[in-house]
Amino acid sequence: HLTNIGFHAINAFLLWRIFLRCALPGAWLAAMVFSLHPVQVESVSWATQIKTLQSTFFYLMAFLWYLSSHIEKKTIGYGISLFLFLLGLLSKTSVVMLPVVLLFYHIWKDDLPSALIIRRTTPFFMLSLVFGLVTIWFQYNSAGAKGEDWSLGFAERLVNAGYNIIFYLYKFVVPWNLTFIYPRWSFDPVDWFSWIPHLSLAIMLAFFFRHKDSWGRFALAGFLYFVISLFPVLGFWNIFFMRYSFVADHYQYIATPGLIALVVSIILPWVSKASFAIRKSGIVLAVLTLGVLASLTWKQQKIYQNSLVLWEDTLRKNPKAWIAHNNLGNEMELLGDMEKAIWYYRQTLRLKPNYAEAEDNLGLALFKMGRVEEAKPHFSKAARLKPDFWQPRNNLGTVLAREGFFVEAAFLFEEVLRIDPGNANAHNNLGLIRERQGLYREALEHWELALIDPTNKRAQVHNNIGAMLLDLGRTEEAISHFGSSLQIEPKLREAQENLALAFKKKR
Repeated sequence: HLTNIGFHAINAFLLWRIFLRCALPGAWLAAMVFSLHPVQVESVSWATQIKTLQSTFFYLMAFLWYLSSHIEKKTIGYGISLFLFLLGLLSKTSVVMLPVVLLFYHIWKDDLPSALIIRRTTPFFMLSLVFGLVTIWFQYNSAGAKGEDWSLGFAERLVNAGYNIIFYLYKFVVPWNLTFIYPRWSFDPVDWFSWIPHLSLAIMLAFFFRHKDSWGRFALAGFLYFVISLFPVLGFWNIFFMRYSFVADHYQYIATPGLIALVVSIILPWVSKASFAIRKSGIVLAVLTLGVLASLTWKQQKIYQNSLVLWEDTLRKNPKAWIAHNNLGNEMELLGDMEKAIWYYRQTLRLKPNYAEAEDNLGLALFKMGRVEEAKPHFSKAARLKPDFWQPRNNLGTVLAREGFFVEAAFLFEEVLRIDPGNANAHNNLGLIRERQGLYREALEHWELALIDPTNKRAQVHNNIGAMLLDLGRTEEAISHFGSSLQIEPKLREAQENLALAFKKKR
């Protein structure tokens, strides 16, 4: 968290430097608004968003070095800028629009794209293209952003983009009721009302463009920068998070400077030309605004204390957030309240009937409570809903193995290994079944494969191997495995008892 706060503070400082370079009125105020605005809380207080803060740091540094190299005509500064952009992309590809921003900066400065500017920005565009394509591939093929939740046509995606921009504008101006998961809205491209956001945005753009030779210059630049920076997250291609919501506060971290520049550029020139009393009132109003933003930010950051507080706050503000119900079920399990966990999982399935993970979670919770017959159908349904989901197959196999249905259980564990060939859980479970069936060599092969995975419960696997070797009369080898088990998990009672038994047999 201290690292995140440090990055955020440095980003605010870099933004101030950029605003000064661009001669924005009230650059210090703009940077302060950026640093204190509540929509930034998610990016700073949610520890995993270090990627957003870090990528923005490299993005802003790259922009500053590019400006310096362009003004001073120094090749080394240009190279540093390109390298910093690469580091930004490696941190998070949300900075992919920097080349467009650079090109837009030249146009804004009345420096129409010449052959030199095209040459200077081309390497940036090439990096953006490569990393952009890799990210899209990753979202579709690795993160799993495909299927019913992402089945939007182009017209729907275009409508959604307008909704998104208006949403972010609204949350910037009225940063109230900010939440971790916003409701996932629905829309119909055939309904003319769905296009009102686009009409509103077009009117704003035309208004700023009309006054581009005076106060509208910075407003137009800020507005266009805001839209350009949001483009990667407007829903034109699939992002896994779209399964829960089309918007998120951290998506606009890199885009908010545009809106800040827009607001400040409209207000400050008018205040500076007003009477002394109005200018004095303006200073008081600026201080009060910063105070209100700081107060709202202080309040908002409290929801990131821990997962339980976060998901409870999400449900208060968005009761239909099915993922919050599911994750609260997980939290209740950790607290040992299985009845509440089951209730939350059932609520998840009421809101999201075909959610395989919740079916599996519900089955597992019921199984832990001894309600085995109730649990089985949920494991089976989860497996049907998501063919590449190995957990419910492994869980159902465990249930069947305990009931003595070894052939059926082994089939399920082999299915798990077809989905995930190196799955340590399945190898361990198959080892236990093969031992029961008297296939000791095969059991040992599976257990040795289970030991390869360092994240697996290797203490239990060593204990299983030791128990089998002890039964086979290979006491010395068994003692070695029991010792390995207790080195990993000293309080594993089963291994302690087996080791004592092995020493007794040795005597």
